[in-house]
Parts: sequence; C-alpha cells; structure tokens
Amino acid sequence: MKFVLSILLTTMFIFPSNDSLKNEIGELNLSSENYILYSVDSDTVLLGKNQDKRLPAASINKVLTTITALELLDGKDLDEVITVEKYILDSVYYNASVADLVVGQELTLREVLYAIMLPSGADATSLMSDYLTGSIDGLVAEMNKKAQDIGMVNTNIANTSGLDHKDQYTTMEDLLKLLNYALKNDDFKDIYSKKEHEFKYSPGHVIENQIIVYADNLGFTFLEGAKSGYTTLANRSLSSIANNDKQSYIFISTQAGGTNKENYAVLDAIKVYTYLFNNFDEIELKSERAYLDSIKIKNRLFDYKIYYDENKNALVPLDYDEEKLEYVFTHAEDLKAPIKEGTLLGTQEIFYNDVLVYNQDILATSKISIDIAFTILYLVLVILAILVLLFIIAFIIARIRLSRHRKRRRQSRNKY
Repeated sequence: MKFVLSILLTTMFIFPSNDSLKNEIGELNLSSENYILYSVDSDTVLLGKNQDKRLPAASINKVLTTITALELLDGKDLDEVITVEKYILDSVYYNASVADLVVGQELTLREVLYAIMLPSGADATSLMSDYLTGSIDGLVAEMNKKAQDIGMVNTNIANTSGLDHKDQYTTMEDLLKLLNYALKNDDFKDIYSKKEHEFKYSPGHVIENQIIVYADNLGFTFLEGAKSGYTTLANRSLSSIANNDKQSYIFISTQAGGTNKENYAVLDAIKVYTYLFNNFDEIELKSERAYLDSIKIKNRLFDYKIYYDENKNALVPLDYDEEKLEYVFTHAEDLKAPIKEGTLLGTQEIFYNDVLVYNQDILATSKISIDIAFTILYLVLVILAILVLLFIIAFIIARIRLSRHRKRRRQSRNKY
C-alpha cells in the first residue's frame, strides 16, 4: 500500500547561505541600522540586523493602531460617518504628522483608518481612539493587549501615534509578527496598499501614501503596501511588502537617514527587493523521483511506500544547478500499526550545495491499519506454532508411554 503526498512542497527556496546572503546584502550599503528581511512564500526570515533589539519604530506602530481598531470595529459598518470635534484636534502634539482634519469634518470609519495609515495622521488616531474607547489615549491599552495576543513579547505601547516615548519600544521581530498578522485581515490589506484617497464628504481633500508614490516615481512599482515613520530616535523607518508576481518579500527597517525628498529607508527597501528580484527566479523542478521512500512499520507485512505526485516550484539563484540538489528522508523510529492520522512518519530534507534549503515533517494523512496480509500470516504462524507444539507434546507423551511400556516388559522378563 502506498501513502501519497498530494503536496510535498509548494514552493522551495534555494538561497545562498546566511553568511553569503549577509555579505551580498551588505554590499548594497544600506543606511538602515536595524532591519529584518522575510520571504512570504517560504515563511522564512532570510536575514536580520539587530532584529531582537528593543528600539523605537515611529509610525510603523500605526500598523498596530490600525489592526487593533479594525478588530474592535468588527461587525460595525465601516461606512458609518463620524464628525471631527475640536477637542480631538487640540489633543494632537505639535510635532506629530497629521491628516489635516478640520473641526466639523465628516468621515466614514474606513476613511479614518485611511487617514491613520496613508498620511500617518495622529489626528486620525486620536479620533479613532475617542470613538472606540471614549478617550484620546484609551486605545493604547487595547493595542498592548493585541500586541500580547499576537506574541509581540518585546513590545510596549505608550501612545497611538508612534511618537518617541521612554516607555514605548518594539523589535524588528515583533514588527514582522505584527505585519504578518495584520495582512491576514482583508480590510487592513486594502488600507496598507492604498495609494491615495479623496474624502467622500470633503471633495478636494486628498490623502496619499507618500512612500508608494515615492517608489513609483523612482520606477519601482512592486510595492504592495507600506507604512513609514519618522521620529528623532527612530529616524527614517519603513515597513513594506513587495511582489513581482513570482516572489514576495517583507522588509522592515529603522534608523535610516535621509529627508522627505530622499528617504533612505525607502531606498534601502528598493535596493533589497531589486537585488532579490534580479538574482532569483522561480522555476518548476520536474523531478523524476515520484517515489520518495519506504518505511518499515511493525504489524505490516510489506514496507509502507511514500510517494509525492506534484512537481515542485522553486525560487533559485540564476546560476542554479539541479545536480547539486540532494533529497534526504529520515524515518521516524519504532513505527507500529495501527498508526493514527497525523502521526509523524519521517522528515524530508532537501539540500543545495550541502546547505539545508527545505525541510518538512511527513505526517500520516489517514489511519494506517494493521496489514490484512500480515494478520493472516500471523494467524497462520500462530496456528502452525500451536500445531507444532501439539505435535511435540504428543511426541513426548508417546515417547514417555513407549519408555514405560519397555520398562514394564523388562521388569516382566526379570520375574521369570
């Protein structure tokens, strides 16, 4: 009986070793002091610098503001209209970026979220916080709860705007967890990728994501979404995702230099994305190894064969050599039928140039029963064993009887 893996690998990634990739990215002369590079397709952190260091992230924190607000708004009509009050605008710090909201302006809830993310409006974060919690700062507590729920264990939020504060910090790793989590929300994806928006009830009032516009003007059109930030401590910071229809990556960085007209955080991201897009390609590995391996399982007469029935897509360097690809399957030990669905059967590893590029646990997709042939053979052997045992017992009894008979005959002769 064979066990078919309908999807052994969806996309496999054959990158240089970490040291090699680090050197190649290093040659790009990035301005960012801290960053993390992540492959969306392989769910793998490819590279990082100070990725677990606690640091300020400026308005990248508004990703957390937005996803927290969205989840608190779950079930509400995002086309509901709210009005900007004077005390909302009075609460905004003088040095915070704003969406230029005005007293009496009417916005839908969705537009408030656009105003938070596109121009990074602190006036919009105050408006949303007041709407959701009845307090300008009430959303902070909810953001910290959400951060913990996401697993951002090295993050603490002190305000909704991302402005520098002694008690506000995060890490590259936590920001990556946050963005991956937020991108699962369709409304957030729409907001994160929005290039510009004109307010429905304020014709002529247009807000835009200056990072996406800036990248477009530089000829880089692959950004699927972005959120930038700037404070004295965080300097130029950026969270972004890029896709060229073959590869998708996330790059998050802080403490880059530059100005509004020449943002080094954006230039760093473009350098990294361009390097990856120009040096890797997606191909289909048409392997002839449809048969993966056989596993010995107790209580089964024959080996249990594992197959895969799909070719594999791989992101490979342009100088990729398929001859350098090596498959290794490691069996789980002491497997004994019956085996429950989900039981680990072994681990599939794939090496390129002796570097591990993919591994996957192979699990039983259905119950593996005791083999009928094994059961029949077992019963036959048991019956044969019983018959042999009975034969031996009968033989021994016969021998004993014969011995006793001969003894009595000898004794009878001796009497005469």
